Amino acid sequence: MVWDPPTIHFRLGTGSVEKAERGLKLATRRPYTDTNIYYFRRLVGRIVRLYEGGKYTHAVITDVYIQRLGEMSDEDARAEGFSDLESFRRVWSEIYGSFNPEQRVVVISWVPYGCWRFYPSNKRISISGVEAPLCSYVDREGLGRGCSFCWLSPVEWCGNCRNLRVTRGGRRLCRALGEAVEVRSLRVNPRVQRRCEFYARSIPRVVERGFERLRSKGVKIVK
Repeated sequence: MVWDPPTIHFRLGTGSVEKAERGLKLATRRPYTDTNIYYFRRLVGRIVRLYEGGKYTHAVITDVYIQRLGEMSDEDARAEGFSDLESFRRVWSEIYGSFNPEQRVVVISWVPYGCWRFYPSNKRISISGVEAPLCSYVDREGLGRGCSFCWLSPVEWCGNCRNLRVTRGGRRLCRALGEAVEVRSLRVNPRVQRRCEFYARSIPRVVERGFERLRSKGVKIVK
């Protein structure tokens, strides 16, 4: 059976997918309708595809709620991938014609989960007490040069950071992945190491907070 996750579409040219992959966009807003709130609330705890003009990535929906545009803060705008609230207002007006502070919107929040290659495997990892599927590509290939922009599998693994654990049997395991995957040792490269540590350390903090929110909602397994 082919895995076909729900898809959230973005306007072409907004750079939303690239921002979402890097953990710089963690939410989107859509005009309130009964259909929207019903549909998106059913996606909490689900892996979805974020799509923009042929590019896509994957994320886990962590929260869906109703808000008025006038209740938004600069922090909310930054979660949308904008520098401030004024930038968000300008783009919202371009898309929907105006920015009405009284307008109700549906807020969909997520955390990044895998890149465009992501496909769930049978192996699962535990994040903040919530089970989620490991990527079949990572499970099959291990950590290395094939993966990019994904905290599940850092871009290139140098094998020389605090997340590496070598067992008595000589297996090289990554603590950032809950030691779910054996890693390859590549040649040490400071530039690669810095990039690797960003995805293995900074992105998981965002992910952990999102999964803690899921646990508080009673979600035990991400599908």
